[in-house]
Amino acid sequence: MPLEDVQILSHVIDHWYIDVKDGNDKIYRKYTKKSNALVLSNLKYLVGMGLKDKITVRIPKIPGYNTPQDVQKTEELIRGLGIENIDFLYYSKSWPGTVTTMGKPSEPVKWAWSRRIMRIMNKTIVKIYDALEGNGRH
Repeated sequence: MPLEDVQILSHVIDHWYIDVKDGNDKIYRKYTKKSNALVLSNLKYLVGMGLKDKITVRIPKIPGYNTPQDVQKTEELIRGLGIENIDFLYYSKSWPGTVTTMGKPSEPVKWAWSRRIMRIMNKTIVKIYDALEGNGRH
C-alpha cells in the first residue's frame, strides 16, 4: 500500500494486521514478485507515529520459499523495529490456500473466506476515503 494511503488510514484504523512474507528481499520477491521495501517502510512509518502497540505482524513459514531460520531472521528484523505483536503462520502444501497458526491448534483459514473478507475490506476502505474526502457516496 502506498505510504500516502497508510498516512490517511493511520487515523482511522484501530489495529493493523500486516503480513511480512519474509525480511529477506530476495525471498520476498521470489514469493510476491515485489520488493519488501514498501511494507518495511510502512511499518517504520507506523512505529514512528507511535502505533507499534496497534500493529500485529504475521510472519509465515512458506514451504519452498523460506526456512525456519529465515522466519527467525524476519522475527528479529520486526522486533528490531520495536514491534512485539507477532503471529507465526504455516502455509500448508496439503491443501492449497490453508493457513494455520504455528504452534497453536487452530482452524485453517480458507481462501474463499479470505476473498470475502477482502471484498468487505475494499468496500470499507472506499467508504473511509469517501468520508475523508466528503464525497458522501457509499
